Amino acid sequence: MSEFFCKCCGQEYSNIRSLTSGNCNRSKSGKHELFEGEEYNEFFCKCCGQKYTNLRSLISGNCNRSESGKHQPYEGSIKSEYKCKYCGKSCFNMRSLTAGSCSKNPEGKHSPAR
Repeated sequence: MSEFFCKCCGQEYSNIRSLTSGNCNRSKSGKHELFEGEEYNEFFCKCCGQKYTNLRSLISGNCNRSESGKHQPYEGSIKSEYKCKYCGKSCFNMRSLTAGSCSKNPEGKHSPAR
């Protein structure tokens, strides 16, 4: 059975129609938004690199590197090396990449490429 997740609240649905027809109190639009990353047993915050075993746990946690104060899901695939989409710096894990600062990103931090 396919599973579809909202990237704002982590709610799981068995089909895309159920997900897109529901309301989400954590989304700016008020509607659930499809998590387009690949589902593994590892989910990462794209702001701080923190790793979780499920999307709902990641989304419910606080993040001191995110503008919203909440973890933001990384929707790219799991890799052996992660690169900053602004400057190309590479690291072997997401946490190391997001810990550094990036002079080419207007926000001042490395942001992982998909």
